[in-house]
Amino acid sequence: MKRIRVGLATAGMAAVLLTGCTGTEPAADGSGSVRWDEVVLTVDGIDVDAAGLRHCALQERAAVYGDVVRDYGIGDGPGFWEHETGVTTPGSLLLERARARCVADTVRRERAVRLGIIDDATFSALTRRLAEENADRERRHEAGDVLYGPVEYTLVDFENKEFADAATAEETEMAAAITTDLARVDAFIAMQPDLRKETDVARARAIAVQMMAREMVGREIADAIATAEVVPHWDWFAKVVVADLLAETTESSR
Repeated sequence: MKRIRVGLATAGMAAVLLTGCTGTEPAADGSGSVRWDEVVLTVDGIDVDAAGLRHCALQERAAVYGDVVRDYGIGDGPGFWEHETGVTTPGSLLLERARARCVADTVRRERAVRLGIIDDATFSALTRRLAEENADRERRHEAGDVLYGPVEYTLVDFENKEFADAATAEETEMAAAITTDLARVDAFIAMQPDLRKETDVARARAIAVQMMAREMVGREIADAIATAEVVPHWDWFAKVVVADLLAETTESSR
């Protein structure tokens, strides 16, 4: 199977569209259903299953709908995702964006694994951790313990919390490396009008280090996403029915 870089994913999708694979065909098993544990792409060797892709598709659905209505004037109704625009279909656009989101999210979880924040970068492991966390919080709530945050996390909120925890850890690690390079920190301050006004040099340096660390970590993550090795299972994407992919399952992507 040909390997591609995430930056070439759009070109790959265009090739699928040109061959007429618009996501309207029935699933490979002929049932029109989706096997949620089926691997549909890999990111840096990490499997992404159909359930993980669905989670990403649900988060992209509203934006894609709005863009399609605005750009193509297509109204809601039966067959919306299969409607031909002359360039693509809403369903194909949704799959493209869901795939890109899965790549980004998997890369971020992969980095969190290396930091020891989480134990596994797969979507199934994310849902397992969510279930364990919510069960523990429910027990503590019933025992009268003080909880910070909700008694029960939604999948999206829990995922974002893990991402935030990982980003904080990365920024802390980066800040520790920057702090000792005072010449670099002072050069950064010299380019920041607000920091130049700060009369407390130590405070200005502390703020500068935080800003630099956040910026550097952000660039590292963006570079890791852009250079990730992505292997989509194009046959699956050509055959999946988007309406089936968006169907309700036992996993919530609220």
